[in-house]
Amino acid sequence: MIHQGECMRSNLPVTEQEYRLDDGVSMVTKTDLKGKITYANPAFIEASGFSEQELLGDAHNVVRHPDMPAEVFSDLWVTLSERLPWTGMVKNRRKNGDYFWVLMNVTPLQKKPPTSGFLAVSNTPSAQQVAEAERVYRLFREGRQGNMRIRHGRIERGGLAGIMDSIRRIPVRLRIQLTTAAAAVLMWTLGALGWWETSAGAHSTGADSWLPLSLAAAGALGGVLLLLFGYFISRTILLPIDHALEVAHAISWGDLSLRFEMDAADETAELMLALNQMKSNLVAVVSDTDALVANISSLSAAVGGNAQEQAARVEALQQQAAKLSQVIDVFRVRG
Repeated sequence: MIHQGECMRSNLPVTEQEYRLDDGVSMVTKTDLKGKITYANPAFIEASGFSEQELLGDAHNVVRHPDMPAEVFSDLWVTLSERLPWTGMVKNRRKNGDYFWVLMNVTPLQKKPPTSGFLAVSNTPSAQQVAEAERVYRLFREGRQGNMRIRHGRIERGGLAGIMDSIRRIPVRLRIQLTTAAAAVLMWTLGALGWWETSAGAHSTGADSWLPLSLAAAGALGGVLLLLFGYFISRTILLPIDHALEVAHAISWGDLSLRFEMDAADETAELMLALNQMKSNLVAVVSDTDALVANISSLSAAVGGNAQEQAARVEALQQQAAKLSQVIDVFRVRG
């Protein structure tokens, strides 16, 4: 939502008065690739204090609060340039200088190039989220963040805690591959050591023994089975989960035309079924709303007449149809 070259914009003056958002409020904005607002829903317009005419065509950072660290918007731009969704805490400035906090989720529209723009959906955060964001952002503004950094909207810590966080961020597929590979190497090493020790013992006594070869074979077989187990897990569990993630991203990007197979027979199949149902429900809503827009347009055209009152009614209907068209354009089915 904030173009790379515009993230340092300062909006003054500011007050210490907080504008309280109602619970459950969702503010929606849509911008072009340069961060210019092309759509804002009534909730965002009311919270910002600007009129719709003032917002449309202006940069989204018209509501940027000076307390927001530049690192947040730099991370936002980098994340969006990677065609990934971004979620983080944002402190916005109203037209009169008051402020309001939101938990903002920004999604690129269309995964495959060219990206057509960005969709931001902001919700009311909890008091705990606001307090933590105020504390951390203050550290960044004052240059006291130390080893902390912001990545994909999340705060990443430094030191030992940061190392542990980095380990948890290792992809599950890679974790399984590394674990099974290490276990296989350990199994092969134990088999080799067992063969070496038992062979030496048998040689010292001069007796023939099947134990050295048995230990070596057991170690070799165990290592191979561990690698096969890792491959099995990757193919039967992680691959369907990756597919489900692609489907979820496609839906969030506004592509409701995606078709996918549901050939699994375990819990991943239930996940794919749930995603398919969600997509179908969204398609139904968009289709019904699209039909409503068409009906409004046809009704406005049918009113006719030269009276001033009828003309005003037609204009109002056309304006409502245009706004509905903007809303459903965000999730219009693409062929």
